[in-house]
Amino acid sequence: PKATNISNGDNTFLFFDDFEGTSLNPNKWSIDAGATVSVSNSIVDIAAGGTNYTGINTKNKFTLSGQPIQVCWRGRRLGDYDIWMRLVSTTTNDYISNVETSYPTNPGHLLDRYGNNFGARVVVYTGTPTTAWKEYKVTINGTSVSAQRGDDLYGTLGESISLTLNTSFNNFSYYIWLFRGFIPEVQFDWIFIKKYASPEPAFLSAGPIEKVAVKVRFPFVKPFTKEMLKTDVILPFT
Repeated sequence: PKATNISNGDNTFLFFDDFEGTSLNPNKWSIDAGATVSVSNSIVDIAAGGTNYTGINTKNKFTLSGQPIQVCWRGRRLGDYDIWMRLVSTTTNDYISNVETSYPTNPGHLLDRYGNNFGARVVVYTGTPTTAWKEYKVTINGTSVSAQRGDDLYGTLGESISLTLNTSFNNFSYYIWLFRGFIPEVQFDWIFIKKYASPEPAFLSAGPIEKVAVKVRFPFVKPFTKEMLKTDVILPFT
């Protein structure tokens, strides 16, 4: 039996894409002029060359009306300099960026803000640059923004960084921009946006059925892959 459509990522998150198939979903993404974009094995690739600082951006715009969110994504760069995930205001020049970079001035895991409302540009960074696949989690709650980088979104994410905005981001309408910086080819595996509450409820132990099926937190927060969607999700409620 197949999992019902209520279990898929689109029905669970504010936004979700694991880039399944061999092309971008045209209902979700636009491609920047000058970008060379392909999809293979559920990985979106933004090739080196062409115009720097180009990639893909969401067609849908999101307005939070005070709701804290988390933006989670997995990606890697295949050369020097940077891979970017940016949230951009649709009405001002304000943005928040989460970046993996080898740029000498601020190398490693980077978070920055800029804009007429958020304040002059502030850049914070930690760790060392890597070209390995990493998972990133950006939490936005009013004027507070934090980001973590690691190997497992629901394991131990280290290398935390944070900054403060002059104006709450949660009242802005925004879109997501995934792009390559100067020089490198970059790849994205998945991205999703979810509502955020602290602390988040979670299962503290797993029974045998849960281990056989899929590790689940409630509400669903683990990225849904095509393999998961082909399997019944069994919750061992007692």
